[in-house]
Amino acid sequence: MKLNSNRIKKIVVASGLGLYAVASASTAFAQEQIFFEGFEDGITSEWNEIDPVALSSVEFEGERSAKINEDGLLIRTFDLDQNTDYTVRVMVRGGGRLRVRWNGQNRSTRVTNPSNDYIERFVSFNTGATTTAEISLEFESEEGRFDNFSIERSAVIGSDEPTLTTPTPTAENDVVTMQKRNTSFSLDGRNGAQSGIQAHLWNTDLNNVNQQWIEIDRGNGYYSYQKQNTPLCIDGGNGGQRRQAVVVFNCDAANQNQHWEKLPQAGGTFRLQKRNASDYSIDGMGGAQRRQLIHLWSSSDTNVNQHWQFIDNNATPVAPNTPVEPTPAPAPTPVEPTPEPTPTPVEPTPAPAPTPVEPTPVPSGDFGLSPSLEPWENFDLSDWALDAPNADPDDGLSARTDDGDFINGELFPGSEPYFFTGSDGAMVFRSPVGGARTSSNTSFPRSELREMLRRGADGISTIGVNENNWVLGYQPTDLDFGANTGSAQDDTPTRVGGRGGRLSVTMRVNRVTTTGDGTHPGRVIIGQIHADNDEPARLYYRKLPNNENGSIYLSHEIRDGDDIDDINLIGSESSSQSNPENGFALGELFSYEIIQEGATVEVVIREGDRDGRVIARGSVDMNEEDSGYDRDDEWMYFKAGAYTQNNTGDDDDFDEVAIYRLSNEH
Repeated sequence: MKLNSNRIKKIVVASGLGLYAVASASTAFAQEQIFFEGFEDGITSEWNEIDPVALSSVEFEGERSAKINEDGLLIRTFDLDQNTDYTVRVMVRGGGRLRVRWNGQNRSTRVTNPSNDYIERFVSFNTGATTTAEISLEFESEEGRFDNFSIERSAVIGSDEPTLTTPTPTAENDVVTMQKRNTSFSLDGRNGAQSGIQAHLWNTDLNNVNQQWIEIDRGNGYYSYQKQNTPLCIDGGNGGQRRQAVVVFNCDAANQNQHWEKLPQAGGTFRLQKRNASDYSIDGMGGAQRRQLIHLWSSSDTNVNQHWQFIDNNATPVAPNTPVEPTPAPAPTPVEPTPEPTPTPVEPTPAPAPTPVEPTPVPSGDFGLSPSLEPWENFDLSDWALDAPNADPDDGLSARTDDGDFINGELFPGSEPYFFTGSDGAMVFRSPVGGARTSSNTSFPRSELREMLRRGADGISTIGVNENNWVLGYQPTDLDFGANTGSAQDDTPTRVGGRGGRLSVTMRVNRVTTTGDGTHPGRVIIGQIHADNDEPARLYYRKLPNNENGSIYLSHEIRDGDDIDDINLIGSESSSQSNPENGFALGELFSYEIIQEGATVEVVIREGDRDGRVIARGSVDMNEEDSGYDRDDEWMYFKAGAYTQNNTGDDDDFDEVAIYRLSNEH
């Protein structure tokens, strides 16, 4: 790891967190602190400051801390070792977020209840194949202070390296395929034999060497699982925590991260419980789809995501070093695609603001839309309101056209440049960086529809558990209507706008912002499930300035807690994302569905219209994530349009979204 040596405090401490395993009876693992920054010498040039960041005398230790106000950000890239466990730590006072991006992944944690006390936040991860990580200290909700930033790496006391003992498979060893219960998907070690790669699900195929695991008896009911024709075993990583990656790593008979207790479950299945962290087991996440990642989750006999059917696999072994993913076969057997070379990025020509950027016209009659009609004449907007980025003269905040206005064929004066009908009849949303916000606490502008199930019945409040809003499928049936509910509902405490729902949108992203700093350029939210204060689902489109295509990813927010930011559907949310081959270019038609049912939020992405080919699918199980929305006083609504996630660009830079179909069901 390449770091400025005069900035490093190097400390080796025995781990008190159970993060590092025992390699032998005489070798113990520990944490090695390889980087420390207390900001005593100011904010050095290695940090990239956004907005900018100041120094503060309100410190955790020493004399100084870094103070970050609204829109502020400190970003720094560190060189790391491959296939190594790291923990990044920082002390936070006030509102602040620590974020780590590496190898196309993203983890963040934040202080959610700001106080005058410093609170430690940390992110642990394994680098896998990457050699760098981008780490940022960010503003979150209010002014924050950061102190004692550190990076720790796994270390070995008493030895330079742990001794690896790669087992030699024998005739006594079974070869098994582990299929997730009630699915046709199995635990797959992915192509090749690269250590540190996270395992995932793939369509069950007994001839697929990636799914052939040599079962090695370690004694006392524990087993290791070695990937056929490789020196790699299934490894749960150091210690145990929820969402900790399950990877393939160099086999070591003494490494208890690779020892799994095989516990019988219903239906002839087994749960694989980690030997040195028995509270955690191998988990395939909710549902099943290709490339769905394997991780650790709290051990539970009732969790079917941890139930694996062991299939005796007598497939003829593939010769070592043969490309490991099966040769493509005729449908219906899916085969993991070989990545194509990334095309040369093509910078789109930005359209001059304020001239609207019109979408590519579709054949007449495809959507039944007329360019001569207003959006509320082409679309039924009687159960929607619009928040537009022009200012309401009464308070200076974002102007709202409510459901009653749309029913009466009215638009808030001044909103016309930001919500209009395109030349092909599309409903067009434009959101400039310098636009008005919906409140003083909101950092970003929007031109966005907000669901209003009351349909003009203004006696029903827009907020609260009532007929204007809906509840999640796993919330209690005995709901708390609370103070925000009108008297008309007090005597009927089960009347809400719906339980669960589906938002379906066919659209184009015509333009994204190209100016700004850090993570901001090219990022726009195109759909949401919004709760009282948090968002169970935010669907992002992001196109980097030098990429031809845009990525799509989902963020799920824990109630009063952290985001899960790395549910990548197409491409990645990373600021260094290479051009995603299957991404959507500006002006390209695609469709999405956000589906909420039971405890699950699922997103489906299709090419073209709503009957197009499914090219991505992802989901979040709110029970698994312990998301905290399963209570009697939460309420939901859908949002759709353009919610700009850039407040560092030029004021006249903007995002633009065109919608051709819009439906909401409950």
